[in-house]
Amino acid sequence: MKHKLLKKLAKWNKPVLTEEKRLLISFGLRNKKELQKVYYLISKIKKIKEESFDYCDKKQKLIKEGLLTEANSLLDITVESFLNRRLQTIVANKKKIAMKHSRQLITHGHVKLNNIKLKSPSQILKLEQDDKLDINFSKL
Repeated sequence: MKHKLLKKLAKWNKPVLTEEKRLLISFGLRNKKELQKVYYLISKIKKIKEESFDYCDKKQKLIKEGLLTEANSLLDITVESFLNRRLQTIVANKKKIAMKHSRQLITHGHVKLNNIKLKSPSQILKLEQDDKLDINFSKL
């Protein structure tokens, strides 16, 4: 009985809540569900053992996506590195606009990658895709 009560109280940890709120505001996330998805992906990546066959493949994939550097291990991956590679953050940093405005541009279809409209602000982009982004302000 006490164990269940402690689990419920852990959700109301003030430092955790303030950190989550800071991430929500600074990266323009709509709700905590988007942040929980990132936490889930990171936990899946960190569970991969260094001895396994998937470790090298997963590390090379994350380096290609820009989430890790060569010197880091999979345990060094952070929430900020994931959130910095989201389409919404890249558009906001590239055009020097607000996060909410970049989210609106994406959902209204003003952002293209290789002449294909992108409509998901949460899409993770690879490093080589940054230069191929086309943001169209002429319709505004």
